[in-house]
Amino acid sequence: MSLLRNVNKQDSGIPSVKSAIVVASVWFLITFPGRAGFDTVYAIQLMRDGETTNWWTAWYFRILQVLTFNGKNIFVFALFGILLLTLSFLFFVRGLPFSTKVLNFAFYGTVISPIFGVFGVTVQHDVLQTSGLLLLLGLEIRNIRGMIMSTNKKLFLYSTSFALMATSHAALVTVSLSILILIIRYRQYFLATALTVGFVSLTTLSGIGVDSSWMKNGKFDSIILDLKCIAQHPDARINETQWKFLETMMSVSEWKNPVSCSSLSFMPFKENLNYQNIGINTVFIKTYVLLSLQNPSLWAQSHIVRTTIALPPPFFRSPENMVDLDYSKPVGEGANWALQKGNTIIIHPSVDDPSLEIEVPILHQLDFLVQAVSFVINQASWFWGWAGFWLWPTLLLLLLIASLGNKWFLIFLTTAYPVLSLHLLYVVFGWGPTPRHLQVTIIVGIFASLIFIRQFVIVSKDAFSKSAIDSRD
Repeated sequence: MSLLRNVNKQDSGIPSVKSAIVVASVWFLITFPGRAGFDTVYAIQLMRDGETTNWWTAWYFRILQVLTFNGKNIFVFALFGILLLTLSFLFFVRGLPFSTKVLNFAFYGTVISPIFGVFGVTVQHDVLQTSGLLLLLGLEIRNIRGMIMSTNKKLFLYSTSFALMATSHAALVTVSLSILILIIRYRQYFLATALTVGFVSLTTLSGIGVDSSWMKNGKFDSIILDLKCIAQHPDARINETQWKFLETMMSVSEWKNPVSCSSLSFMPFKENLNYQNIGINTVFIKTYVLLSLQNPSLWAQSHIVRTTIALPPPFFRSPENMVDLDYSKPVGEGANWALQKGNTIIIHPSVDDPSLEIEVPILHQLDFLVQAVSFVINQASWFWGWAGFWLWPTLLLLLLIASLGNKWFLIFLTTAYPVLSLHLLYVVFGWGPTPRHLQVTIIVGIFASLIFIRQFVIVSKDAFSKSAIDSRD
């Protein structure tokens, strides 16, 4: 295939590590001291108050404590994050069987984008999760291509990948799948990698307050919203026994009062819930399962409307835009200063806690350029942040690589599972992802699209040159 050039057993060495570090360092400098959203600011406030939480996993909270010096500043984490993300992406790219010209164009075209750079300097566990997933994709690509790598290096990279993904509850499912595949492929790696994840998860739980934060009941929100979306429908199939149980959590009138099912962040009925009767118990689980089975369309639609970011076209519609596209309304109505309305933000524009800001005048001027480009990109956050859309070029790229082998479909599945499992997990559990939760798909999707564009230009140019020569003859 003309698209797959330089198919060899070793890394091409292009792009270089030095150039990747330079790009990462530039991003760090022009966005100094980094970016921090609401979640990070809240976690830092917990540290300052002497509290802890395992909401983002205890492991991530400990990493955040260390790299922010217990909430004093964010620039060390920002530097660590952008370097880690860039080098993990580079590792993924250097395992691909494309020409140097195509790889360089796609790699640099991706990393100079604020979608990559500003995300990388944002202090959040999603940067670590994405880096771990990119490492895992790079390892799986090398496995199917038979690229030579020492046992120790492979073991180190798998363990690093799993430790990074262990900063997210969602990615832990991918870790479990990976360990299962490792058992089948390489029995010698299983124990070490499993112990890595076990050590990280267990040792960091020491001193962590499981229910110390305001989010202690949030783990049940997706289930509650499912029940609400079913119960409020006038034709919902709910028997008397089930209504009696639902009444122990909230009044019937409140259950039947219609609200949007599109966001876990917008649940105005939460203040009326009796969380004492919500938990992992037989009656609660049985009621949820039976109501879902009795009303499958309502359950499915409830998940679809709040996971549109993860779902691909043409089967599903695009997510809501960060900036209100109804131009008949006053500019910024119902939005913050960054015009953010909802959770579809693709580039976080600020440090949400003034105490974490560090003013460096010359760097602040450079940051203005980043803000301007980010503002333009955020105008179409529905497109740039639609991970379901970017899933297609991502899967096509992995399918092309899998086609190099004989059992191409099996190879494709064993390569694409890190991305597919993450999307499937958010949809099945209805967790309502934002773009940052599926940033790995967005980054790889943009990169894959640039590969296809560059190759199309090369093929078209060659065809035109050949046609010109033939016409002269």
